[in-house]
Amino acid sequence: MGIRYLGKSLRHQIGSWLFLVPWNPFMRLRTIPIAAVRCQEQPFSERLGFSGKPIEYFPPCRFYELALADPQKAHASFADWLRSCLLDLEAWKVPQAEGGWQNGSLVRAIYEIHREQGRALTSFDLADRALIAQAIDQRVTYYLGLLTAIQEAGFKKSLYPPIYCRVRRDLFFLENGHHRMSVLKVLGCPTVDVRVL
Repeated sequence: MGIRYLGKSLRHQIGSWLFLVPWNPFMRLRTIPIAAVRCQEQPFSERLGFSGKPIEYFPPCRFYELALADPQKAHASFADWLRSCLLDLEAWKVPQAEGGWQNGSLVRAIYEIHREQGRALTSFDLADRALIAQAIDQRVTYYLGLLTAIQEAGFKKSLYPPIYCRVRRDLFFLENGHHRMSVLKVLGCPTVDVRVL
């Protein structure tokens, strides 16, 4: 078995030593009902209204649902939501350990697009709004593509990183995988396999 790596925020919460062993008895694979899944409990998630709530409260869940009926409207609504969180709520400043987007995939995409244009950013405050919009469009395309891929081919665990949860009172609180879990919920899957910490 290989070495497991989950990222900084989870390592900080649990302890990095747990993820550096080839076999970890604390991470059992378990099939759980999606109805028992809850969103991460973080300050920024609380601000967005989904901390500790069922997955259908995760805002992108409604965009996935909308995409089944109107993909273009879903794309535009999803992009508006990302833009609002990123800029109006300044999610780019909030550390990931608090549920924020600092150094997250969208912020990294914005820096990368600037580099590709020969305009390396020294501070996010200096980011070009047109390039931010381009990065947002790319992320929305990726996220909605996830819905299409799972809808067409099913949720093949070998194609996606594991989803990690911690359990409390028979509820499973996500550490990652909110988008995948939202897609599965929207597509009506009753259960999902997760790694339980």
